[in-house]
Amino acid sequence: MADDVFDLLDKYNAHATFFVCTDYIKDQQESVRTLFQRGHEVGNHMQADRLWYYQKLEPHEFQSQLQDANRILDDLEALYGGGTTGTTTTTTKTRWFRAPQGIMTSSMSQVLQQDPTIKHVLGDCYCDDWSFAEDVDHLFTIKNNGGWITDETLCTTKQIARREAVMKKVAKLMLAQAKVGSVAILHMPERGFRQGGLLALEYFLEGIQKKGWSCVNLTEMQLCCQHEEKIARVEGEDDFLNNPM
Repeated sequence: MADDVFDLLDKYNAHATFFVCTDYIKDQQESVRTLFQRGHEVGNHMQADRLWYYQKLEPHEFQSQLQDANRILDDLEALYGGGTTGTTTTTTKTRWFRAPQGIMTSSMSQVLQQDPTIKHVLGDCYCDDWSFAEDVDHLFTIKNNGGWITDETLCTTKQIARREAVMKKVAKLMLAQAKVGSVAILHMPERGFRQGGLLALEYFLEGIQKKGWSCVNLTEMQLCCQHEEKIARVEGEDDFLNNPM
């Protein structure tokens, strides 16, 4: 449902960082192209979302797989992103990384520290949206010829109301945690799998808009922080010149 997500982000003038597993985007070239065209960016989530796998690798094995994923992302950015993201080139830009399951071991951390361009990012605005979304997957299906098919246009009013109520709860929990500078995490919806995640995203974006805030990708946030730090540094220097000790 990448196109649905892109359209929704466009609706609220929002940009996002998509932490992708490189094995999952091999046949998604058009979606990747659209991702960059809409002002979004990609981050490293390793090759696949393997439970309790990367944490058990030897440091050199983890480093090798991390670099393999980075090379794929660099190639995609060069091909579809025009070689740039924001005002930084792909060869010098920060490569955002999120450890699968959010689990970072000391050996993994030591590998990341060897490359100053890689920064590990978790989030401070999160709800187990994937779990809630899976709980309402059945509310997107109808019985047809003895089986079940996904067709939300034919679902009952009761189904629609129930899934909306559940996903509004996800957005409400996240909005309660959100503050300026927060990193919010939501998982990608798929047709028939975590499909309710699209609803949670819309309710969250509605809430952010009502607060008068904007959603930006991590590189945009980084550039904004650097700009504010520069202003603060200049103002501090001015204060010293005007009021020397």
